[in-house]
Amino acid sequence: LTFSSEAGATFQCRIDGAAYATCTTPQSYAGLAQGPHTFDVRAIDAAGNMDASPASRTWTVDTVAPDTTITTGPTGTTNSTSASFAFSSEAGATFQCRIDGAAFAACTTPQNYAGLAQGSHTFEVRAVDAAGNPDGTPASRIWTVDTVAPDTTITTGPSGTTNSTSASFAFSSEAGATFQCRIDHAPYTTCTSPQNYAGLTDGTHTFDVRAIDAAGNTDATPAARTWTVDTTPPDTTITSGPTGTVTLATAAFAFSSPDAGATFECRIDGAAFTTCTSPQNYANLTNGAHTFEVRAIDAAGNPDTTPALQTWTVAL
Repeated sequence: LTFSSEAGATFQCRIDGAAYATCTTPQSYAGLAQGPHTFDVRAIDAAGNMDASPASRTWTVDTVAPDTTITTGPTGTTNSTSASFAFSSEAGATFQCRIDGAAFAACTTPQNYAGLAQGSHTFEVRAVDAAGNPDGTPASRIWTVDTVAPDTTITTGPSGTTNSTSASFAFSSEAGATFQCRIDHAPYTTCTSPQNYAGLTDGTHTFDVRAIDAAGNTDATPAARTWTVDTTPPDTTITSGPTGTVTLATAAFAFSSPDAGATFECRIDGAAFTTCTSPQNYANLTNGAHTFEVRAIDAAGNPDTTPALQTWTVAL
């Protein structure tokens, strides 16, 4: 500290209330402790008169760096290309901010960013206290911008026509995604894979599922599956074949069903049903009564529960 008075004066100094001691300008101190300090200096003129109101200077030593805290701002994954960070530190501190490793620059809370690119970003902020000490460990926040909607895939589930009144659908999307499902255009509700339904009515049904990624982006083109429930057995009709008594050891039966896509199973004389097509032919028939049965199986897998039946007698 430097000081002055009238020509010929001498000086006495003290620090922090200690005893006055003779000193000259400048008066230097070292190794000062943290905290407030007070320096006093008084002049004594050539006649021995002492300054009754010494000059005084008070200051504070602070070599401790401040700590910085981010109080709000994005974390994890977000679909916003903007970000706003609030932060704080000790009273009187100023701040310096940077994003993605750029140079620190003076900033105030909140610090806002816009037009952020897809991908990971890092925000850092450090306080500088009133003594000029910067925070040596800036507060940091990492987050990811993701504005790309996920894609949803149905991996298993019914399609075409089925005779089951239940349905189970498995589906997938990107890691961390959640899902919303609906059936027959009802409102979407939260669901997980597999999604199960029971008690479905006969007719056409549609299942939709959409993924929502960790950033909140929703698949704008949900995965969809349409299928038909058919629990009604088909009807089978024999259109031609022997009846009554015949003198032939052979027989040919033609048959049909009104259900498009139906297949058929036939049997003769109570044997097991086996796959067949129209016409169904038999040879080397023995004398006596014979019975032919045929049942249609529709595209949903429903078998005719009342097979068509025709009896005849071979008399050679």
